[in-house]
Amino acid sequence: MKKNLLFPVTFGFSIVMFLNLSVVYASDTMVASEVSDVEELTVLGGFTDISDHWAKEYILTLYDLGVVSGKTPEIFAPDEYITRAEFTKIAVNALHNNPLINNSVAPFADVPVNSWASPYVAYAKSSGIISGYGDLFKPDNNISRAEALKVLIEAAGLDENSDTVILSYTDVFETDWFVQYVKYGLVKLIVDGYEDESFRPNNPITRAESAKIVVKVMELQQ
Repeated sequence: MKKNLLFPVTFGFSIVMFLNLSVVYASDTMVASEVSDVEELTVLGGFTDISDHWAKEYILTLYDLGVVSGKTPEIFAPDEYITRAEFTKIAVNALHNNPLINNSVAPFADVPVNSWASPYVAYAKSSGIISGYGDLFKPDNNISRAEALKVLIEAAGLDENSDTVILSYTDVFETDWFVQYVKYGLVKLIVDGYEDESFRPNNPITRAESAKIVVKVMELQQ
């Protein structure tokens, strides 16, 4: 008696085809996922640490304009603090279209001519955007919220005395050197205070916060 081999062969062939199609589908799915990941990274400037960050759009705006870059091609480090030298460079690039000067003399005793920050600091100093501590600039110190606001408003050529408002912050007083900058920043919606009614002017500002206020000031220039 002959055995009917048609069904086993057909069944076996179907299983093989099913497995092959499953592998192809899984492969296509993986490729699509990988392409999607690449596209998302491209949209995010290649940064892997800002996709869910509140400042993402501010960061990408400045990145697309060539105003900021990351710590590495993949890391922006939005919550790290920013130095006085780094912030000065951003302010010059954002608001003065990088019109650097060929300085042959160090702008400050602690900013050598051959340092990367020298042309930015020299330009900002000659333009009245920044001032130092006597003959020192302290380029590697973290810049404070008040200092950053002052640098941006001066760099943009805005009149910090054009708006007056009574401040309710518990740590900003009329005698403070930065009070008019804080008032202007508040009225123009450049900066905000904290829920405990403090402004924390001497706190260091983060890279993300810097991106936000730079974009806000640039919008005022338009």
